[in-house]
Amino acid sequence: MAAKMYNGKFMSWLQRSRLGNIERRIIAYVDRPQVIYPHVRTGITGQVEIGEGTVLSLRVRIDATGHVKIGERCIIGYGAKIHSHSHMFLTGRVEDITADPRVKTWELTIGDNVFIREEAMIMPQAGSIGSNSIIGVRAVVTKPVGPGEIWAGNPARKIGQRA
Repeated sequence: MAAKMYNGKFMSWLQRSRLGNIERRIIAYVDRPQVIYPHVRTGITGQVEIGEGTVLSLRVRIDATGHVKIGERCIIGYGAKIHSHSHMFLTGRVEDITADPRVKTWELTIGDNVFIREEAMIMPQAGSIGSNSIIGVRAVVTKPVGPGEIWAGNPARKIGQRA
């Protein structure tokens, strides 16, 4: 029943009222691009470098545990995620997963003029995405992408080459 309150007339009234300004500010804050440091309390922090003219859309998340370098004039689409670390839980039993120190950081380089589409995930083991590349919508990139290549799918694979 509560879900029906937030449709049509109520929402338009809310946006016109003073509360609507608050709502828009809250949404803008929540949806903003973020650089996150998930392992800062263990002393593991990296750097993020973003080139001139690069555009980060809403809800983009960049993990700064490792080193991430994004080139110039790139477009990172809505909800894309760029990861720079992984956990080494391949062997043994972990009693407290939040306190386990086995974190591997990676260096991730994204070249110039790259278009990463909406909700794509760049995994740390990708290592590099070459200049002038395109990553498709919701692609999960786990391997290095060469210059001018077009990748899509889950897991992502090369589907074309830019001329």
